[in-house]
Amino acid sequence: MMNHLKTICPKSPLRTNIDKLQKTLRFEKISKEDKLHMIKAHTFSQERLRKKISLMCIKDNQPFRIVEHEGFRELLNEAEPRFKMPSRWTVARDCLKIYGEELVKLKKSLANQRVSFTTDTWTSVQNTNYMCLTAHWINDDWKMCKRILNFPQIESHKGDAIGKMLLDLFA
Repeated sequence: MMNHLKTICPKSPLRTNIDKLQKTLRFEKISKEDKLHMIKAHTFSQERLRKKISLMCIKDNQPFRIVEHEGFRELLNEAEPRFKMPSRWTVARDCLKIYGEELVKLKKSLANQRVSFTTDTWTSVQNTNYMCLTAHWINDDWKMCKRILNFPQIESHKGDAIGKMLLDLFA
């Protein structure tokens, strides 16, 4: 009876070990290109969900303080009540960790590759000049790849300023 109350009975206040026992089924894409899905068992993970929040901030250009917004907290509480919301400082640290991991991957993928660089400059609404440095290469699967390497402020759009900035970035 005690085992039933601790693990199975949904109304029991003694229910504690359900996170380790209960799995949820979900659909997962087989590949990005295909529209095919497969069913996989899913278990709750505090760390995975925390990383997904950091990835959301990176991909969707969201502020770290989104975790303090009432609507976001209510949404996540409804979706997963067991999740303990991280602070914005934790999300910022997680984003820096992801940056480090992606930098290692980028260096590995650029090893022994011929790389072309392009720059693009423009002026913001605040009248500040920016330059975007992008690397382009063809990977081992013959797919064209590109990554933004840097996004610095620049003095002007003139060739001398761009050249000087490139020398500084590659030094």
